[in-house]
Amino acid sequence: MIRHCCRVSWTLLRRMALAWVLCILVGCDSTDPTPGPPQAIITPTQAGQLAVWRAWNVDEGAVASVAFSPDGQILATGGFENVVKLWRVADSTLLRTFTGATQPTNLFYLFAVFIPEMLRTFTGATQPTNCVAFSPDGQLLAAGGLEPGVRLWRVSDGTLLHVLTTHDKNEYIMSLAFAPNGQTLASFRPSAKIDLWNVPAGTLRGSLPATTQPLVDSLLSFAFAPDGRTIATGMLLDEAWIWNLTDSTPTQTLPHQAGKVNYVIFTPDGQTLITGSVDNTVRLWRVRDGSLLQTLTDQRRGIEGLAVAPNGQLLAAAAAEGVVLWQLPDGKRVQLLTGPPAVGTSSVAFSPDGRLLAAGGGDGTVQLWGVR
Repeated sequence: MIRHCCRVSWTLLRRMALAWVLCILVGCDSTDPTPGPPQAIITPTQAGQLAVWRAWNVDEGAVASVAFSPDGQILATGGFENVVKLWRVADSTLLRTFTGATQPTNLFYLFAVFIPEMLRTFTGATQPTNCVAFSPDGQLLAAGGLEPGVRLWRVSDGTLLHVLTTHDKNEYIMSLAFAPNGQTLASFRPSAKIDLWNVPAGTLRGSLPATTQPLVDSLLSFAFAPDGRTIATGMLLDEAWIWNLTDSTPTQTLPHQAGKVNYVIFTPDGQTLITGSVDNTVRLWRVRDGSLLQTLTDQRRGIEGLAVAPNGQLLAAAAAEGVVLWQLPDGKRVQLLTGPPAVGTSSVAFSPDGRLLAAGGGDGTVQLWGVR
């Protein structure tokens, strides 16, 4: 009897040990695994199902800009600490932090970038990064803000390749974008010019006036059309312009916007231009003839950024009240995403596959929304 009990006990112990080993080998855990990213592409009918998939703090101040890499696996954020950070979307791991304070390569860089960076480090002064953008192939990252010029980094190893500057003392950058071919980077500064840069060489290819009245008007925003041959500009004097990039001539004037035009963005098919004004109004224009298609006025407070879903069916606006979603092309408001951040939303971006919506917060947080 005793011998039988010993055999049974030994068998149970062996089975328990085997089960323990198998748990280690297959990663058995008592906690639930981290859920994967949402699989459904966001459409207007699914807007009511959006939920926060992931949220984390990325900056001490507001997140002024967010951008997905072309493969959707990395999110870049620019904030008020004068740094750009890269995050792995799947688990919000910080992959890399970009700053301008690397080893100087020439006297201009030493005096224009490195020394000012060091002074801000010692004094505690910070400057925001207004805009970040990936090149179409995902190999480069550009950023601009209240610093001289545009910084251009190699994503793979964080090398600062170029500081693109025109030596203008008022050269802080309000917006930038890569042309669809990736060979040209456009940036604009308050001197009412859009600078076109040769990306491989890091040299200035040319500048567009982008305003017909440079002494009284001022450029506030711009965007490339998907064809790469057309740009749109938002102006101080209540107008938006559509330009032929080949000969730098305006082809359409979109007037009477009742407030300076802070944001312009094209739909993915290039047929519609969307503008946002300081009067909290969003307007949809037909590019072909400049006709006003829709006026969206049902948001209460200021618009801080615009993004269109890759399928062209949703428009998102970063606003003080949260993220406002409209259905396109009819402009029906379908959702208001609220919650953290508590200080309002300052930037928005859709992932390239249309499954996620990133929202940068005024309190330094980022939220990723998706369909559960």
